[in-house]
Amino acid sequence: VILSTVMTGLTVPSLITQTNAYLILLPSLVALVLPWRTAVHIRWLLAYAVLALAYLALVSAERLPISERGDFAVVLFVGLGVSLAGHILLQRAQIHSFAQLEHIRTLHRQADADMVELERVHHALELTARLDPLTGAGNRRRLTEDLRAVRAHIHRSGMTYGMLEIDLDHFKGVNDRLGHLAGDDVLRRVVQAIQGTLRATDAAYRFGGEEFIVILPVPSREGLLTAAERIRNIILDLVIEHPANPGIGIVSVSIGATLLGTFNLGLDDEGWFALTDRALYEAKERGRNLVRYVTEIG
Repeated sequence: VILSTVMTGLTVPSLITQTNAYLILLPSLVALVLPWRTAVHIRWLLAYAVLALAYLALVSAERLPISERGDFAVVLFVGLGVSLAGHILLQRAQIHSFAQLEHIRTLHRQADADMVELERVHHALELTARLDPLTGAGNRRRLTEDLRAVRAHIHRSGMTYGMLEIDLDHFKGVNDRLGHLAGDDVLRRVVQAIQGTLRATDAAYRFGGEEFIVILPVPSREGLLTAAERIRNIILDLVIEHPANPGIGIVSVSIGATLLGTFNLGLDDEGWFALTDRALYEAKERGRNLVRYVTEIG
């Protein structure tokens, strides 16, 4: 473009004024159009100045008088200065815009990270709200929610579940003789032992005080009783001192068991609990440290 402009000024006398105007404007236009580095822009301005001086030397005095040459040179070099200043200002504006854009991107990334952390904390709080703070077993709220899911699964698939109600024998004696801190430690150790025997599909809940509920899918009464006996023996194997437990002197549990299925889906949660309560009562009546099973309240 520059060379064609110069050639036009040299070969077409009638366009000398327009040529001079274009040569003055071109540096400023280039500064606006080409976002190259400052060092490149300065080298280009120097080359442009040399070309413009060559143009002044080649154009005849008749076409461009001496007085006009001086004016043209002054205005041209002012234009070169304006081009350099404009380039620097545009570079600064671009750097500022880039910095702002990066800052905005950083804020977006931070906001995304904060949202992920917020969701994680919310999920953790949701889990905490459904756990017993002392033992880590599910609480009554979690039990109610999971029983609702169990009902739906029984209704859809006809699958059978087992419910165990576990009670620590003479637990009040632990608190009375050894203190409540010792009692709390016993509860934690018992729950850890129970959870250690459970499968991924099973779940344990603190029902209240020293009573716990276990829900587990089982195919039959025999499978449920096998699981209950395994839990009872695991607790005995802990050999936790219990001076108030007559006969054995260590912590033991009584367990009431019942099956949940399509045959008693008409019962509400309290009806299911009544079945395990009845079985647990029989275990205690027969001497404790036993498993008893019932299918109906009689």
